[in-house]
This record gives sequence, structure tokens and C-alpha cells, in this order.
Amino acid sequence: MRCICFLVLLLASATLARHSSEGEWRRGLLGIMHHRDDEITIDARERPDPSSFSFRSNANVKLSTSISQFRDGTDVTVSWSFQSDPKGVNARDWIGVYAPKHGDGMNQYVEYVWVTKSPSWQSGSGNVTFTLLNIRSHYVFRYFATLADQSWSLAGSSDEVAPSNPDEPLGAHIAYGNDFAQMRVMWVSASSRPSFVQFGRAPGRLDRAVSSQWKTYSADMLCGAPANRTGIPHFVDPGFMHEVLIKDLHPSTQYYYRVGNDVGGWSSVFRFVSASVPGDSQLVRIAAFGDMGESEPGSKHTVERLIEKINDITYVAHIGDLSYAMGESLYWDKFGYLLQNLASRVPYMINIGNHEYDHLYGAENDPSGVGLGFHPSWGNFEDDSRGECGVPVVHRWTMPENGKGVFWFSFEIGSVHLIMMSTEHDFTKGSEQYQWLEKDLQSVNRVRTPWVVLGGHRPMYCSEKYMDDYNVTLGMQAAFEDLIYENKVDLAIWGHYHSYERTCPVYKQACAKEGKAPVHVVIGMAGAGLDNAQYFDVPWSVFHDQKFGHSMISANHTHLVFEYIHNRDLQVADSFTLTR
Repeated sequence: MRCICFLVLLLASATLARHSSEGEWRRGLLGIMHHRDDEITIDARERPDPSSFSFRSNANVKLSTSISQFRDGTDVTVSWSFQSDPKGVNARDWIGVYAPKHGDGMNQYVEYVWVTKSPSWQSGSGNVTFTLLNIRSHYVFRYFATLADQSWSLAGSSDEVAPSNPDEPLGAHIAYGNDFAQMRVMWVSASSRPSFVQFGRAPGRLDRAVSSQWKTYSADMLCGAPANRTGIPHFVDPGFMHEVLIKDLHPSTQYYYRVGNDVGGWSSVFRFVSASVPGDSQLVRIAAFGDMGESEPGSKHTVERLIEKINDITYVAHIGDLSYAMGESLYWDKFGYLLQNLASRVPYMINIGNHEYDHLYGAENDPSGVGLGFHPSWGNFEDDSRGECGVPVVHRWTMPENGKGVFWFSFEIGSVHLIMMSTEHDFTKGSEQYQWLEKDLQSVNRVRTPWVVLGGHRPMYCSEKYMDDYNVTLGMQAAFEDLIYENKVDLAIWGHYHSYERTCPVYKQACAKEGKAPVHVVIGMAGAGLDNAQYFDVPWSVFHDQKFGHSMISANHTHLVFEYIHNRDLQVADSFTLTR
């Protein structure tokens, strides 16, 4: 009998987020479902001490694989059988998955599965299916048998399974450039070989090409441990991040493209629709959420639901807490794999959250140039990136260049002026970010773009009973609520809390008439666990919910409609309309 699982690296954390209540099961990097109770002794974050392994090989178990080569996302079935005494199998036996180019120590597995996952395990043979990701290494599968003292001995090893194209271009994603006639294309490969975006107006006629620029990063560019510890589960070679800025696009026009080169190969052909002219009267539809990660069912279902409606999405706004890699770099590869079928087709606009940026060490490596970041006395801005300090993000994404890179920026599509700010940097009056935000708000032409939407990770308003985070909301209100009120921000979208909450139009914690103050929504329910906290009884909270979902913002010049949609059944759980 076959046990079919997906091989999604084990590097997922049992504590992915400050607010999460993740349930009993989670899926590892290469797709295996892991139960909480089974992760006590074998876990990517608390790996077994090497002394628990016997390095001698009993060579008693034969392992074979269904394929010898793979492409990104290919399934492989691994079969095992005892060559003598099948009764020697033990329920604590397990199969480890190794990527030797990134570390070959016995405790450097990228995934594992207990042999009990196979229904036939007690017979001394079984199989399990993994979905392999191209992480710039071949794979080897090893069987560990349980000894009398409950340690493990290597009992068998498979032949290697190698990528059919080591330089395969992966994780293609797009973002708006610096004006409506530009689109930025980004991807990862194992090679710095000159690469290109070929594009055109028909899938069979990609008659224009632009060469890419590449960049990469090393462990010594990160800000601290564990992110800068080399070897699985922490830092491994991330490959090369390629980037192309396509210019001179016609507005609201469908284009087709592919990325790569003739030597390393080409991606599939993707398509996108270029930006509309700012002020255009056509409907803009924004898929908005925060706090995704790459868990199941939450994040996977969010991506699937958005792909189902992709022709009705203008762009995505992901307001921080992206991959939850937090110092385990292969999770950036996993996140790219999760997003590619979405982010290669609609612009995927991001900003940073605490799990991308917050750090306490390595000030000299901070890519935003502000040292250790923002640590006010009333805040809980700690080491939530586990040493990454934004370095992987700034190498993998480039946003419009009218602010401070991925940290804060703004852009206009149709009737909406969207501002992405960093709640992880100083936003108090007089700070660099405050001054930029004030200038940006005052520059908006409200005839051309009547709607102003502000996005940031931590919320200015949320009534969940997490006291440390609630104190941050009060600090944000004191720092710049006057600024967004005086400049007539219509809607503020936030994450951080793994839940949904909507306020009335609110200023100074008092409800106002529609159009007189911003409506605030917390939309951190995209996948990285769910909160289960109670709520403070406050007059400005209109609706709250703790279910996986996503939101859609639909706007023309006279109406802005907001919908919060459950992933499970696609029901609209909450909605409201703003009018001009």
C-alpha cells in the first residue's frame, strides 16, 4: 500500500508566530504531515544531538526511488524493505531526506517521516511519496533503525535523485515598477549565467528581451544567529536572485513572458496585465492579506483561492510576515514554490513584518541602514527574524523606488493610491519615515486617485487581548494617527494578529461618520496559524473573526467595496462600502 505525502521541508516551526494556534498537524518542507506529538525528538528547530546516532551502518534495509531525476515539484516514491528479519522494524524507525550539497551530517536532514506513515510498515516494507523542491542539490534518502538504547543506526541509503536541470529558473514573481509603464520580474536560479526575460503580446511571439541583473547574499551578510549559522537547517546557499525591469509597456495590456536562458533552460510562459494609468476609471481589485507562511491548510488554501479568481485580481498586497523562514533559509525556496503560480501572473506587492526584519544584533548589516531598527520602550520589537534582519527580503523583492525600498513606498493604480509603511522602523514624528509619509500623503491628487489606502504590518487598532501588542497599537495611535486623519486616509490594512477585525471609521478611539476617519481592518488570517485570544470590549470594534481567509478591495472613482472571505467555503463573512 502507498502512503502519499508531500515533501515540504521539515524546517517549519512549531511556533511560527506570536499569535498562532496551529492545531495538531503541520506540513514539512517536502510535504510530510507531522503531528505535534511526533515532533518531540525529531524536529528541525530542536534537532537530535548527533550522539543519538550510531554512525556505523547495519546495511539491513534496501531503499529505492521511483525516479532518478526531478524538476521542481516532482513527486518521488521511496520504497524500503528489510533484507533480513522484517520483524526488526520498529515504530520509532524513520526515513530522513538529505540534500548533501547543503550539509551531509546525519542530523542535517531537510525532512523526515516515521515509517509508520506507510500502512504496510509492520511487514518490514513500505513506501512514502514526497514532492521534491529544487533547492540546488540532489537528494538522498536514509533509513534509521532503532537500537535497544533508543538511539538510531543508519540501516540503509538510496541512490541519489538529482535535479534534471540544476539551473532551472524558479519562483518567478512580478511587481510594479516606478511608473505605470513598468513591470519588474524576479526569479531565482543556481547560476549567475547571463539570463533574460523574453516577452511579447502573444505566447508564441516573445519578440522582446531584456537581460537580468543578479544579486545574492552570504551568511556573513545576515545580522545574527541562528540565521547566520551555516548548514541545514539554517543558512544554505540561496542561489542567485535575477531581476529585470521591463519598461515602455502599454497600459492595461496583456503580455506574455518567460525567464531563463538557452543554457540553463527557460521557465514556462506566464502572462500579466500591465498597470492602468493612474486615475483610470476601470475597476481596481486588490487581494490583500498578511501573515501567510507556507502552512496547511491556511496558506495553501489562500493561494489556491486566489488563483481560482486570478482573472479578477489587479494585484496582491501582502502586508508583512511572508515566508516565516526566520533563519531557516530553505523556507524562502518553499515560499517561492508556493507563490509562483500566483505571483508570476499578478503583481505581488509586499512590505516587511516583524518576522522578516526585527533583530537585536548585527547593526552594521541592517539593509535599511538604521542599525538595530526600532525598539521603543513601549514596544515588543525583539529578535523575531532570528537574525535575518530583512536581508533575504531585499534580495528577493524590489518594490517601487520612491521611498526606502521594500520598507516603505507608494504607488497608484487606477483610483487607488496605496502606501506601504514599515511598522518595524521608527514612525514617530520627526523620523525619516514619518517625514516621508507626510510628504507622500500631501502629494496625492484626490481627483485623480480619490482613495488612499495605508498598509503596514502591526495594526494601529486591534482589540485582541495580547497586552504587549495592544500597547504597540496605543503607541502607533499616539505617533501618527493625527497624520493619517488630517490627510484623510480612507482605509488602513494591517496584519500581525492572525485573525480578522474591522473598526468603525475611528479617530482617537471614537467612532466617526463615514468618510470622516479611516476604517481599520486587521487581515492577518492568510495562513500562519490562527489566534484564539479573547477580545477587549471596545466601542470601535465592529466585527472580528478567527478563520483562515483573504480580503478583496474593489474600487472605482465613486465606491470602494471591502470583502473578507473565508477560504473554506468562499463565503463573504464581512463587508462594507465607502462612497464618494
